[in-house]
Amino acid sequence: MSDLNSKYDKLTNEIYRNFIFYIPTSIINMEEFGKLPNESISVLDRIIYIDEELNFIYENSLELPTLLIKSGKLRANCFKLLEYKELLSESGFNYLSENYVKQLETYTFFSNQLSLYFEKNSPIKDANTLALFNCQNLNFNTH
Repeated sequence: MSDLNSKYDKLTNEIYRNFIFYIPTSIINMEEFGKLPNESISVLDRIIYIDEELNFIYENSLELPTLLIKSGKLRANCFKLLEYKELLSESGFNYLSENYVKQLETYTFFSNQLSLYFEKNSPIKDANTLALFNCQNLNFNTH
């Protein structure tokens, strides 16, 4: 089972890597959010992305070429899934692929929301930042 878990982690980590997001205060129940540690407040109204090592980075230093590379990495996941279909039992592959798709659907939904409400909620509203969110959205919707 740990081998299956390892394969799942490799696939889903590619979904998370370089994900760009923001959490606007306008959608947060501050009374409930305020019960969390003070560090939690630091994520509000900032552009954040998850780097290659899955750390949260709070500077807006992600470049468009990084997201273009992400498209190829997500495509590589499709080929990995095909490999795993040959290697794993039917139940193991079904578990892996169904959970991968659930993770992908979740991030696709969030990506759509981030782009859809960019003008209203993004803490940075310049053309470069908009291009990053649109490119990310395209990557997820075409994967």
